[in-house]
Amino acid sequence: MEEKEQLALWAEERKKHDLKYPDENVIRFLKKNFKTGKDKKILDFGCGSGRHTLIMAEMEFMIYAMDYNKVCLELTKDKLGKVNYKDVEYILNKRLEINLPDRSVDCIVAWGALFFFNKVERELFCKEMNRVLKPGGLILADYRTLDDHLYNRGTKIEENLFKLDDSSAGSLKDLIYWFCNKEELIALYEHEGFDIINIEKKELIVNNMTIKNSHFHIWVRKGEKEI
Repeated sequence: MEEKEQLALWAEERKKHDLKYPDENVIRFLKKNFKTGKDKKILDFGCGSGRHTLIMAEMEFMIYAMDYNKVCLELTKDKLGKVNYKDVEYILNKRLEINLPDRSVDCIVAWGALFFFNKVERELFCKEMNRVLKPGGLILADYRTLDDHLYNRGTKIEENLFKLDDSSAGSLKDLIYWFCNKEELIALYEHEGFDIINIEKKELIVNNMTIKNSHFHIWVRKGEKEI
């Protein structure tokens, strides 16, 4: 599927499901690692509908709200406009690009944004995150596990990467998703020199215990010294 088709599908998904409340795991990460966001720059990569950009605003971060989908940026602008938060820059990026200067951000949150890359893209994107993070900077990201109900529910593109085409995918049908085990995920970040500071597995079984949503949450830190 062409990237423009993926963009259209994701725009439609976000318009249908405009998530309004931040995930408690994102809040926990931010509150544990930052007493305040003052004088700190944060990248909300794949900001989607802006639900996490709002909590970043409440903590007074200087925010880069980035998405490769114009619809998502408009949803985020609308939310931040309602609370009159000004210290935010909205950036339309291309798929693998973080168009920010080297060593310019203290933290990256990429929530629900990194499922869609193939192996080469995942490795390139880790390099890009490393480039823009300041020494000691933090990353929070989530990934689907092999236990997730969508695993193997589509056309296999490469190992554990599928174009979802099963009816159980619902509104996610035709999107491309990557699933991983813990070892693969750790290796992805350690290969780029990041330190793993926390990894968790979270599961939520819904719809009368018939659908399992299973995710890894990973917290990583860039070393204080450049390699």
